[in-house]
Amino acid sequence: MSSSSSNTYQQHHSTLITHHTPLPPSIPHLSNRIPQMNVEQGSSYYFNVRTGESSEEHPNMRQVRATEKKQRALGEQELRERLDLLRGYEEQLREGEVSQMATYERHSKRVLGEAAANLRPVGDARWVMR
Repeated sequence: MSSSSSNTYQQHHSTLITHHTPLPPSIPHLSNRIPQMNVEQGSSYYFNVRTGESSEEHPNMRQVRATEKKQRALGEQELRERLDLLRGYEEQLREGEVSQMATYERHSKRVLGEAAANLRPVGDARWVMR
């Protein structure tokens, strides 16, 4: 490798290093975890090369479960709100039905009363309109 290409590589490498923002220590760096296979048992696990710890669980599973729990809670809350809204609509419909039936009853009584007032007996058991 020539000195000019080596120098260019070093400049490029130093540029990458200065622009690299490391993750905070509280967030596990996933590139530290390497999937491994236990050949004897046929199971897989994840080995952390930085700490030497191993785990059968994928490194992202804790975050996945937390996100799933949060999303489930939000979904259940939205369902409760929609159900409450539907129950309110149902109550309004039932109140409207009772009100409409009372209106029908009043109207039918009035119409029947007017019709009865306009009937007069004729003969044995026949009635005719006046």
